Amino acid sequence: RDSSVTGVQTCALPICTGRQIGAPLGVNGAPGRRIKLSPNDRRAAMDVPGGEIGIVDLVRGTLARMTKDPAQETWEVWAPDGGRVAFASRRNNGTQNLWVHDVTSGAETLLREATINETPWDWSLDGKYILYARSRGDLLAMPLDDAKHPVDVRSEEHTSELQSHLNLVCRL
Repeated sequence: RDSSVTGVQTCALPICTGRQIGAPLGVNGAPGRRIKLSPNDRRAAMDVPGGEIGIVDLVRGTLARMTKDPAQETWEVWAPDGGRVAFASRRNNGTQNLWVHDVTSGAETLLREATINETPWDWSLDGKYILYARSRGDLLAMPLDDAKHPVDVRSEEHTSELQSHLNLVCRL
């Protein structure tokens, strides 16, 4: 895999703590649209031109393409351990499906093939669920050990089951 992209521009971005970090604006003058810091603040995942996702090593100042499929890929969300990134991709059937990228191995796994667009929002604190939305307004939690049976987050039936896994607070 080609792990370098030239022409990265940087700027200082404020984050919740108010401190500044150097983070990529984009590649070859084209702005990145979304930047998500890893849990240890050492890497950032971002949309890059061409509908792909890149991972920036903020310590080394390098950018590597995370995805290389010609389909549009976006909505990257780091797992709590920083070892995986959930994202949405239109590969396979043109519908926005949920995928997980293993940062160490580079392996990508389709969680399930959806019939309507699905967008990852967050991970559970224990990394066992991905919180995601469907295009028709549903908010669900997908257990990674049983992706065929997502749980409706708003259902009272599953509240106690999800309570121990999901802490629905704003995280960057």
